[in-house]
Amino acid sequence: MSTIFNTGAVNADVSVGVTSTLLAAGNTSRNYLLIQNKSTVTIYVSIGGAAVLNTGVQIVAGGYWEPLIPPNAAVYGITAAGTALTCVVS
Repeated sequence: MSTIFNTGAVNADVSVGVTSTLLAAGNTSRNYLLIQNKSTVTIYVSIGGAAVLNTGVQIVAGGYWEPLIPPNAAVYGITAAGTALTCVVS
């Protein structure tokens, strides 16, 4: 379920598995991005292309990533095993 905040940001839960998964589509108007790892496995995040294990931004279990300058390109995630639930606010 998505929620619209006063800032115009959209909140969405996204399941990430062992294949590269789109977390946030490219958006040249994006002014905020937060990805929270709500699972017990590590997620690897890539900007602008498919996510690859052990490369890119690593978000540990229970952690989050909130870049100072949000990327305009698409953002992808992947796990080494199992499925991770993320919360993406963009």
